[in-house]
Amino acid sequence: MTAEYHPHLVADLHAMVRDGLSHWGLPSHTDVTLLSLSENATFRLRDDRDGRDIALRVHRLHYSSEAEIQSELAWIAALHTDGVLETAVPICRAGFAAWAVSRRARTPVPR
Repeated sequence: MTAEYHPHLVADLHAMVRDGLSHWGLPSHTDVTLLSLSENATFRLRDDRDGRDIALRVHRLHYSSEAEIQSELAWIAALHTDGVLETAVPICRAGFAAWAVSRRARTPVPR
């Protein structure tokens, strides 16, 4: 675990993700697994009901601006739309965004 992520903060992040599952149309019994702690906290959200896997990145406060995050989302969407590269498609819900996970590969999209 990096120094930026005290165990209490990690617990808070996990609770925040769990409390926000409905934003992604996921049921409360969705499996939430912490995958990575770096400049972001990355979680795997797995819904066994329909087999959906979603990689959710929680950005560290003050690390990237909202404009930088929106630019990254637009770039990833453009790569996908233009067929330049097979990428996950960002899922946007009520002001939130997450990386989707490729249904074919069933593996999180590399950072």
